[in-house]
Amino acid sequence: MKINILNVNKIPLTYHYDVVMMYRNYIKNDIKKYKICKKQNQILQS
Repeated sequence: MKINILNVNKIPLTYHYDVVMMYRNYIKNDIKKYKICKKQNQILQS
């Protein structure tokens, strides 16, 4: 998912806010998955 910085100014603020929130949730989910994977890997290695 790429956000085109050049087009940000043309986008209405409400839409931009939605995208930012979606993006933040996306990152949070990735971090959760990463942590879970790390835990599973530690269990497998030990």
